[in-house]
Amino acid sequence: MRLVWRCGAGLQPCNGHARCQLLHVLPGRVSRLPDFHYTGLHRYHVRIATWDRVAHFTEAATILPVRDQLLQLAPRHDFEVSAYCFMPDHVHVLVEGLSEGAVLTTFVARWKQRTGYRFARAAREAGRQPVRLWQPTYFDRVLRNDEATRAVALYIIANPVRAGLAASVQEYPHVWCRWSADEM
Repeated sequence: MRLVWRCGAGLQPCNGHARCQLLHVLPGRVSRLPDFHYTGLHRYHVRIATWDRVAHFTEAATILPVRDQLLQLAPRHDFEVSAYCFMPDHVHVLVEGLSEGAVLTTFVARWKQRTGYRFARAAREAGRQPVRLWQPTYFDRVLRNDEATRAVALYIIANPVRAGLAASVQEYPHVWCRWSADEM
């Protein structure tokens, strides 16, 4: 176990602020914001890594069922997907809660559970040793009210270009954004 200072809204060194608190964090675990319930009409940029950062997302046959579950589960949990990008060893998703009952933690947990189970089952059916798909936790960022959703979407879909996987966003097949290039 390691000790981490939480100061204000993020993990950072403490400068003696009155609202700083010492947290006990298990190695490899990300703590959620303690005073934020991840419920309601908020926008989130979520990044989820594969187990041991194995490059599982290199082929459409693996990506499409995971993407389809994302798009099916989002409306059931009162979320709208604004953008996504499947990188070889992680995925970025931009979602927005559509009701006061939209709970990010439940939505992400259900998506990871379903896709992880189906991923392991597909490996077993193919005669391979089943492996985990996802890391146990994920990183999230709650967008501030003054942050433009389109700017975050552009950042997400440009990841393959920054990583050198494609020369342009249009060239990379595993990104999507609800806005067209002209609207961005």
